[in-house]
Amino acid sequence: MPEEKTAIINVSKGLLDVSLATLGAVAGATGNAPVAGMVAIVQTALGSRILKPFLEKKQEEHLELPIPPSWTGEPQLQSWQAVCSRIENRLPVILTGVQQHLSEESRRQKVNYLSTDAIKRLFIEQIVQQLTWEVNSQDRYLVADYIAPLLLEKTASALKMPLDATSQDAIAQWMSQVADQLNAIQQAHVSLVASNSMTTATNTIVGAVSQVQPMPVDVKLAQKQQSKQYDVYISYNQADITEVMDIAQKIKAQGLLPWLDVQEVRPGKEKIRLQEEQMQTIPVAAIFVGQHKIKGEQELETHSFIKQFIKRDIPVIPVILLGAPEDPELPPFLSNFLEVNFHRPIPEPMGQLIWGITGERP
Repeated sequence: MPEEKTAIINVSKGLLDVSLATLGAVAGATGNAPVAGMVAIVQTALGSRILKPFLEKKQEEHLELPIPPSWTGEPQLQSWQAVCSRIENRLPVILTGVQQHLSEESRRQKVNYLSTDAIKRLFIEQIVQQLTWEVNSQDRYLVADYIAPLLLEKTASALKMPLDATSQDAIAQWMSQVADQLNAIQQAHVSLVASNSMTTATNTIVGAVSQVQPMPVDVKLAQKQQSKQYDVYISYNQADITEVMDIAQKIKAQGLLPWLDVQEVRPGKEKIRLQEEQMQTIPVAAIFVGQHKIKGEQELETHSFIKQFIKRDIPVIPVILLGAPEDPELPPFLSNFLEVNFHRPIPEPMGQLIWGITGERP
């Protein structure tokens, strides 16, 4: 019988150092009347008191997490357990981070409460921030979205318990209300990757888009990068790297994923082979023209993309950078394509570039 590859998070242990005030603020942030009404009492009467004396009175709650099929860490079980142990140890930090961001979001949006979807998204983002060396950057949102709903559910289970001391009945009732609210957050429809039944280790992770709010840009980019769905190939001269990187970040802010060799080619890998592979599949090419003429490697890329235009009818966009002459001389074939010129404010160049990439007029 094959060994079941399952890692463990001791949720009770992870919650020991969480303050009641933090827990109340997180659970009451949706405007749940009983929970929200108790937050002020908790903060006044209990201050920074932590959950430890309450959780030590009951049996520990353990969350068993089968290895997701997409997990590639080696050795597989040990590396997955390292991820789960990291989450267990950082649970107080995760909850405190959620609380702090809730306050910031409330101030920014000028509202008193946020939706359960928004709170769940903050949980996912806080988990992502704790997955440093344990998980590749492009996989962190997938892992966090897999863990978050299960962690919230088990956290609610750990909190929903009777307390022995009669004097603590009020706190027990309040903690039960907190548990109910955390369970409601767990059921929010913000899921980015839905997981099926957890009864076996053969469960699968399926991508899904939230039906309530748009998918966060960084999550969208992570999913695109994992599946290698690049939107535009950026060809440039190394002398213009600073300006090119700035524009690449603005492209990413629109939920579009550029292929940029300095970001996508792993040190020690064959750069030219990877470039050739991308040239044959990426749907748009952007040829950045800076202070120097197109020459060397960039000239070869330009010729290759003009051939791809003939073969696949892909857009080839000359992009005139601020560091270039206002009206630079382009290679004869490239000059046939309508350019985006950052020297000219009208039409707005960034909007023109996004239009060229997506085909959708801004």
